[in-house]
Amino acid sequence: MLLSIKSREKNMVNRQRIWAHILMLLSSCFVATSFIAGEMVAGQIDPGLLTLVRFTVAALIVLLVVGLRSDLSFSLSLFFRSSLVSGCLVGFFWLMFFSLRYTTAFNTSVIFAVTPLFSYFYSMILLGERFSLAKLLALLCGGIGALWVLCQGDLFFWQHLSWNKGDLIFLSGCLLMGFYSPFIKICQRGESALLMTFWILVTGACWLLLLNFRLVFTYSWSAVPGSCWGWILYLAIFATIVTFYCNQIAVSVIGPIRAASYSYLYPVIVVFLNLFMGKGLPHYQILPGLFIVIAAMYLIQRGGTELEERAERQ
Repeated sequence: MLLSIKSREKNMVNRQRIWAHILMLLSSCFVATSFIAGEMVAGQIDPGLLTLVRFTVAALIVLLVVGLRSDLSFSLSLFFRSSLVSGCLVGFFWLMFFSLRYTTAFNTSVIFAVTPLFSYFYSMILLGERFSLAKLLALLCGGIGALWVLCQGDLFFWQHLSWNKGDLIFLSGCLLMGFYSPFIKICQRGESALLMTFWILVTGACWLLLLNFRLVFTYSWSAVPGSCWGWILYLAIFATIVTFYCNQIAVSVIGPIRAASYSYLYPVIVVFLNLFMGKGLPHYQILPGLFIVIAAMYLIQRGGTELEERAERQ
């Protein structure tokens, strides 16, 4: 009887784990498409205001869903915890936009590859994550593979990079972004993923309003084309609500490191999206990078999750 109960619990944990990985793959796809959507609206609206509108629209949509489910609740503790998580995101976006005044999008893409490493070190400090040389090497390999894809197999791409203060600014943004997954784990205390997503969006919109307060009232909103609003709606629903919700669920099952490592798939997914959109086959030189990313992801994801270890102890 006891073995039967343990078997059922293990099967349930396995299903949760598979579902968490599916959600993170879905989230990664939507984040990757957000780069393409962002390219579509570039120059049509101020980046800071774009992020503010994106968070605000997303919060209003989630408010309708939460209200229909009668799941809307508030506490100062929840507001503060949500502010910590959203502060990481908003700080990252704001520093990214600020850094792009001085550096290039390619430079920022290269620097972003180290973000999962920051999450790993933060998790060791804040969550007591055990140090694993194998996991550290897998994270490094994932970063190398992602860079290989970004640079299209150009082994001498470092020679073309011109480092400047914008890169240091963006690096500080990546240091903030590294806190995102560990903070989700720390700050979620029994609330539903949907409720937590709502308050992260609300507090994120508050942070963004503080940063863009003057511009909100002086910006020429009538000059924003209708097609831009359509892309903003897409970003609000899929690249914001869905990705936040998926991360909330996945981090609690597979942990912050495994969740953060999915960012290595972004350039890989963009390659396939460009192929799907008729932009041609990628250069064969990126294939080693694709294989490195896939191998690194396997090494990072393998082994017991937090839920499995808990089930085995019972």
